[in-house]
Amino acid sequence: MKKLLLFFALPLILISCSLPSDKANFTDLGKLLAGNHELNKLPLKVDPTQGQQNTYFIVKDAGKTLTFAWQLPDSSFVISSIELNKVRLKFDPLTEIPVIKFRWQGQNSIDLDQAFTSGYIKYIIVTCKESDFPFQIPTN
Repeated sequence: MKKLLLFFALPLILISCSLPSDKANFTDLGKLLAGNHELNKLPLKVDPTQGQQNTYFIVKDAGKTLTFAWQLPDSSFVISSIELNKVRLKFDPLTEIPVIKFRWQGQNSIDLDQAFTSGYIKYIIVTCKESDFPFQIPTN
């Protein structure tokens, strides 16, 4: 009987003493970047006669930089830019609001602005509908 009790109790004890999540080992910056982040539309003035258009993405610097507004864990949004060659697209027709996921390397104590300019962020994964990413990417 004691062996049977030990047989059932041991797995329950091991499960309740699970290891802390990887997020516990992140720096403050890593905690900001972890997980999926919803995007917010940005105003874009295309033509003075047409007025303003709202879009999730703006391509700048002759097609070399992607600008977007992403949500922080405290529900505020920050506008960031990243080189276009560090953007990976995943088209999903069921995605209502585009999301981004960051991939970074290192545990440095740097601020969010430096993360985008210092190479800390290796690339981002954008999940959106094809219609949310409507522009042509330059090939030259």
